[in-house]
Amino acid sequence: MNVRFKSRLPWGLAFSFARAIQQPALEIWRGQEANVSAAQHALAHRALCNRAARRGEYTAAMEGA
Repeated sequence: MNVRFKSRLPWGLAFSFARAIQQPALEIWRGQEANVSAAQHALAHRALCNRAARRGEYTAAMEGA
């Protein structure tokens, strides 16, 4: 929406995706030390996808990365 309506918006539109970013990492981690690295990777990936979405750069192909 920020890309499409930029000329008509007085400010950038943002959303809070905190739980959506955290949930995949929490499901992977499950409180187990062995899963920390994979959970951190999942959290970083979701954050990058969220940043891309905010900028209007997100594509479904990013999910395979």
